[in-house]
Amino acid sequence: MAASFTLFPELPFELRLKIWQFSVPGPRILGVGHEIQYKSFYGRLLPSTIEWRTSDPIPSLLHVCHESRKEALKLYQRSLGVPLKQGKNYIDFGNDTIYFGGPGRGFSDLDVLLQASFNRPGNYLLDMFLGADYGVRDAEKIQRMIVDIDEDRYGRRLFIWDEIRLFTSLRELTILVWEEDSEADRLMALYQRTLSETVRKHPEWSIPEIVVIAMHTKKVWGSVKASTVSED
Repeated sequence: MAASFTLFPELPFELRLKIWQFSVPGPRILGVGHEIQYKSFYGRLLPSTIEWRTSDPIPSLLHVCHESRKEALKLYQRSLGVPLKQGKNYIDFGNDTIYFGGPGRGFSDLDVLLQASFNRPGNYLLDMFLGADYGVRDAEKIQRMIVDIDEDRYGRRLFIWDEIRLFTSLRELTILVWEEDSEADRLMALYQRTLSETVRKHPEWSIPEIVVIAMHTKKVWGSVKASTVSED
């Protein structure tokens, strides 16, 4: 059994503060999933409530003591609530990355995610995440995002840009694709063309930095940047 450090409360406040700050887990990649509850209505099961959850547990600093919780709450916000229901996830929007797709679990960084083994994404969550009935309150706070895209299961004329532009604070977007590298030129041209069309319709949109990575080969296909968007 590990020994307890019973003199911790006697340490100077400034030193305890430093210890709490060094105990913050740092940037995380948080897999996002949802759980829908159903109610019976005239013999039919209809969705009644939805709850959005992230993959990681609540940061331990929020549970240690009042002092550590106070420090942790300077970074972590209770987030991803839905209409009439407060969220149960604590997110540091300045550092954490929200991950849509994949296995629904979290990762310490992008390299670990790319080395993980899991199946293609089974659904597309961005439209539901932003939806009026089941959408969250905090989409406008997300600054970093990873999205799994499988062209065999998902495709539309303007790709995902009509959803992405609604994340108004987004600064970094990583798109994970499941196609072979032989499709890179065609798909990158598609992403550029549809992004350009979306920007022409919504010139007020501040485009995030966008990187496309192939999941099969872990190869970076390239970037789609605001400076490359055609204005004609």
